Formats: sequence, C-alpha cells, structure tokens
Amino acid sequence: MKAEIELSKTLDEMFCSAFLLTGSIECAEEAVINAIEACDSDDIVDESLFVEMVRSAIELRTTCRCQSKRGDLFLPLELWRLFQLQPVSRDCYILRILLRMPCGTCAHILHLTVDEVDDALLAALRELPLLERTTLTSKDSQSPNREPRPVARVLAAGEKSWS
Repeated sequence: MKAEIELSKTLDEMFCSAFLLTGSIECAEEAVINAIEACDSDDIVDESLFVEMVRSAIELRTTCRCQSKRGDLFLPLELWRLFQLQPVSRDCYILRILLRMPCGTCAHILHLTVDEVDDALLAALRELPLLERTTLTSKDSQSPNREPRPVARVLAAGEKSWS
C-alpha cells in the first residue's frame, strides 16, 4: 500500500512539473508516459524518471501542438506568471526552485553551462515580481481568498530530494 501511495505521489509531481514546463495538459501527459517508457528501471520512483520527464516535456514543448491555450485556468496567478518568462528562464526556475534540482543536473538537462543556468535563474527571479497577469479568465481568479488550484496543491505538498 505504501508503494502505491508513493507511486501516486510521484506521478502527480511529474505531471504537475510537466504541465508547468509545457503549459499543456496533453503534452504533460505525453511527457510522463514518454518518461515511463524511456526508463529501464523497475523502480518508477527513481530520479532518472524525473530527468526523462523533463527532457520529454521540453522536447514536446517545441512542437506547435503543445502551445498553452488554457493552461492558466489551472494555475494560481503566481504560477501563471511563469508562462510570461522566457522559456530558458522558466525552465531554470521550475527545475532549480520548484523541483530543487542541483544546478549541474539542470545544466545537463537543458544543455547549458552552470553559469548560464545561474544567469537565467537570476533573470527569472528579477522578472517575476514585475510581471502582471494581462488576461484574467474568471472573476474568481482575482479573489485573494480563492482556493489553490490543483497544480499548486500538488507542488506545495511535494518534497523531492535530489542526490
């Protein structure tokens, strides 16, 4: 039973992370499936699974069918602002801050140097507080008392540790 709970938690974290990287529910699902298929390990909670998911999500994002059309409907304003960042800054922010990946792992996945990862992350940290949400999808999204949306709840609950 404990293994099933851990598996469920891992898949939820992977999906939410893939969704933030792609901005598309369909592409996030595909990235998770691709990662599962790509891993040789029988241990689905393995760190390599997350790395494969990130690679797949970034690759899928470059296709036109993965462009976000309604992704913001599932995100609180704070996470929606990530989509206003340049892709490399968004990737570095998600991997380094939200997923707590080491800089070297992040650099390897993104095919950047460690300095480039640090520079992109710094740019994201400087830009995020200045970004405004330009399009609101519903009146309740303006409410400061709104409930966290599904992606925010899962990310807030997750504690991924990278070795």
